[in-house]
Amino acid sequence: DAFESGLLRLAALTATFVILFDLLLVDCCCFSNLGQYSSLFVCGFGDAFESGLMTLFSTFLSVLSSYRGTWCVLYWITSVIVMDFVNTYGYERVPEDLPPLPDLGFDILPDMREKTGIYPTDLVTTSLAGLAIIMAVKQGKMGLIFTRRLFFIYGLLMNFRTLTIISTTLPICYQHGPCREGHVPLQSRLVTTFAYAFAMGFKVPGVVQCGDYIFSGHTTFIWLLLLHNISAIKPPRWVSAFMTLGCAVGSISILMWRHHYTIDVVAAILITLVTWSWYHAQAQLLAVGAPANSFVLRVIQWVEYGGERSSNGVIKGDYSHIVPTLPACGDEVVADSGTIPSVEPDRAGTV
Repeated sequence: DAFESGLLRLAALTATFVILFDLLLVDCCCFSNLGQYSSLFVCGFGDAFESGLMTLFSTFLSVLSSYRGTWCVLYWITSVIVMDFVNTYGYERVPEDLPPLPDLGFDILPDMREKTGIYPTDLVTTSLAGLAIIMAVKQGKMGLIFTRRLFFIYGLLMNFRTLTIISTTLPICYQHGPCREGHVPLQSRLVTTFAYAFAMGFKVPGVVQCGDYIFSGHTTFIWLLLLHNISAIKPPRWVSAFMTLGCAVGSISILMWRHHYTIDVVAAILITLVTWSWYHAQAQLLAVGAPANSFVLRVIQWVEYGGERSSNGVIKGDYSHIVPTLPACGDEVVADSGTIPSVEPDRAGTV
């Protein structure tokens, strides 16, 4: 129990560090209304701490830079295992005696659990994942770059989910089902953790996963795969629309099969879209010379480019050649002396 309690604290610190460190320490001087002296004290501590952290981090990166894809996959695996370990505590906190909460999606959509054995969300998930694997193999080096980015963002989203599933435990969203009749005391927390990780959200006999409502992992995965496939393939608009429709059907099916509340699905879509957009915005700014002046940006710089810069401050890496120099207001996109060639806009008018 003492070991598991310590491991849980370590998991919570790991999940919160990347999210909150930059806000609380690096950029604290932006909060001038907190008072001049308190701001100087916190910022001074933050600068000193981050300086030492970045020195250690830079040394560590020099060893890992040749294996970024492998480390991103290991980061994802670790994030999933930590999330599932925390989920075991959520399992024990489930209020079994409370009825389902009022839910607008449940009021509108029928309960399909007993009417068909086909679960559309699994079909959408496997189709999008299969397409991502095929394109990664077909595209060669560029496919590996896109896949590395996918695993890192997915791991980051699982860190977010680690925080939310243990923060508030909702009642089971149905009156009769596995988490009602099949909710039994855990025999081994670690064995249950790896059973959850092995199941990967799919239905596996003997594995009852409860207490992981906010936010939906299935919804996160299918919408992340949608964004990944559109980014990597750049398909025609009708193909993008068809895949988006499939994700919408998969998300609605999660509600119809009563696997999550509506808030879980809505939050998952919004968090996935915001995280994806934020990550790519930071990667593009780094590619054109923006300083990596925080721990979070240093991690993104390493994932995308390996952390190498040319004499003019532009990243040298395997992604920078597809990121254009950001133009001034009203100017056209101009290449940076051959280092970053101009890129033709895609069908949506973006670069």
